[in-house]
Amino acid sequence: MLAGVTLLVAVGLVGYGLRGLWDRHAATHGGGGTQAPVASGDLDETPVPLADCKAAADEPRIIHLGSLDVSGCIVKVGTTGRQLDAPGNIHVAGWYDKSALPGDDGLSILDGHSSGRYKDGIFNRIDDFEDGSIFTVEYGDGKERRFEVTSVSEHEIADTMTALQDDATEQDANLALITCGGDYDAAHHSFDRRVVVLATSI
Repeated sequence: MLAGVTLLVAVGLVGYGLRGLWDRHAATHGGGGTQAPVASGDLDETPVPLADCKAAADEPRIIHLGSLDVSGCIVKVGTTGRQLDAPGNIHVAGWYDKSALPGDDGLSILDGHSSGRYKDGIFNRIDDFEDGSIFTVEYGDGKERRFEVTSVSEHEIADTMTALQDDATEQDANLALITCGGDYDAAHHSFDRRVVVLATSI
């Protein structure tokens, strides 16, 4: 499951070059903080064949998680109010379409579930990545962008996006994978920490 991280996207992100994320977000939401990502209701745990993945030629379609031997469709996610949406299926990754395209300038954000009620989610084992691990994002036209992992970290929910900003700047990373980690809080139907994998296009 995936639940609330506060996207405290500060103006300082623009200086790093995340202007695509911030400018487009500010234009459509009037600036301010966005909370992300939260899963609500029952999640679909039906596997999705890669042949069924759909995307425009110039948008991400499939993520292949290299040594983890996991692949899955990528769908666009936006916001509901001030909350970043999470994919409705645990086997699918969500590309925040107000962030950069994977491999382009700026930071691209992909979120995904670590688990459902009965099955592991697409990002269940991303904390097994090591620095230097390679994974790919396939676009709708079949072309692939390759990424090298620069860090794997776990953070308290409130600290996640600040840490992501600081680490991405330091590592010159341009893609972030985010999922749940830590302990499950049954009362709030969420985990209490977030796993962040940062990577740089190669």
